[in-house]
Amino acid sequence: MSDDYSLAISFNMSLAMTRILSISMVALTLLITWVPGAYANGDGKELYDEYCQGCHGADKTGLNGYEGSLATFTDRLEGLTENMPDFAGFFDEDEIAALHAYLVKSQ
Repeated sequence: MSDDYSLAISFNMSLAMTRILSISMVALTLLITWVPGAYANGDGKELYDEYCQGCHGADKTGLNGYEGSLATFTDRLEGLTENMPDFAGFFDEDEIAALHAYLVKSQ
């Protein structure tokens, strides 16, 4: 009888662990899909407002008519120029492209 009882307890623990792992995987999946999509609108304004306007102004006046290429802008963010602080690895490629598009449109 004790072997049957131990087997039942073991089965219940396995079932509970499976449920916990399933819930954890769902939560992790939701988190992973939400975070990269935080700036999915693609215009870069939210990124600019959060990370750039402190130095460059809410109306982009601190940019002095910036018209650089995406490659030049990426170099600035990666710290390859002396024009800005180093943001290497901070923004992903989509965020950099969204910021650049926002900066060059209708200044």
